Amino acid sequence: MSIHQVIKERSYFIWEGEGRPHGRSLDHWLMAEAELRVERESKPSAARANRATSSAKPAAASPAKAAAKNGAKAAVKGATAKPASGPAKKSAPRKA
Repeated sequence: MSIHQVIKERSYFIWEGEGRPHGRSLDHWLMAEAELRVERESKPSAARANRATSSAKPAAASPAKAAAKNGAKAAVKGATAKPASGPAKKSAPRKA
């Protein structure tokens, strides 16, 4: 639903709530806009959350593509990986 439609419906309900007065459509429209603006600012919306994370790496187009891409990376990595040479070394405890 577009924002225009949401404002239109909200202004209609305001108009009905005031007893359907004539000649106040602009007032009702502006009241509806103001109410929606307050609601939008008082709670985080999905759109704002998406904008906040839009700088993150985009998701793969589909899970199948992601799996294929990861499988190809694993195959290349496995072919070039060096075998482990003995047990892992333990590092000394850090001093405070």
